[in-house]
Amino acid sequence: MGQVMKKSNLIIFFALLILPNSAALADCLNCWINPKTGKLESFGQSIQPQVSRSSTLLVYGTTNCPLTMSLLQELRQQKIPHQFKNIEQSSIAEEYYKLMQQTNLVSDTRIPKVMIQGRVLTRPSVAEITAIQSRK
Repeated sequence: MGQVMKKSNLIIFFALLILPNSAALADCLNCWINPKTGKLESFGQSIQPQVSRSSTLLVYGTTNCPLTMSLLQELRQQKIPHQFKNIEQSSIAEEYYKLMQQTNLVSDTRIPKVMIQGRVLTRPSVAEITAIQSRK
């Protein structure tokens, strides 16, 4: 049992070094990332929080990303209500990382990411966003 604990602590240590904003792992001392599934798990059970199905369009990105800024500009021009979440802010970064864990997108570092109706889209066009919104 002692060797298992040493391995789990080592996994958490390396995850903290390798994975950006992996504070969620530090909060869970009995957690690990299953290499087969890529999911955060505790010993004995998988942790799969529900992704919000809020009607609010959330755009995760940074202010220095041209793709994020372009998408935000298009959303404003077409008067599509949205909320920008700047992942350069630590509290938003933590929220973003947890969302990426929940949706198995941790290794996908491309932005912007858009959360719409419980789905996470990577670099969507405004046409894709409006098509999804029209399916309500």
